[in-house]
Amino acid sequence: MKILNLEEKKILDSVDLFFTKEEALQLISYLNDLVKNPSHQHSHLESDDYSNEITVWLYDKENFDDLPSKVKKMLEDNIWE
Repeated sequence: MKILNLEEKKILDSVDLFFTKEEALQLISYLNDLVKNPSHQHSHLESDDYSNEITVWLYDKENFDDLPSKVKKMLEDNIWE
């Protein structure tokens, strides 16, 4: 698992996430879709008023080269640790 803040170009060690039940169910649905369809690579979960967003990614050694360059650049040094 890698936690990135792409806007600030930082790798984070931890993060606390708070979801409503509906948001949690939507996140589960998005993750299930990513596992079943790895070519989708990522999904966006927005709050009801679109003021917050979480992007969840699916990555492995096979699709690493297909990730956006800004993501690869942040991850390439320690991706498989």
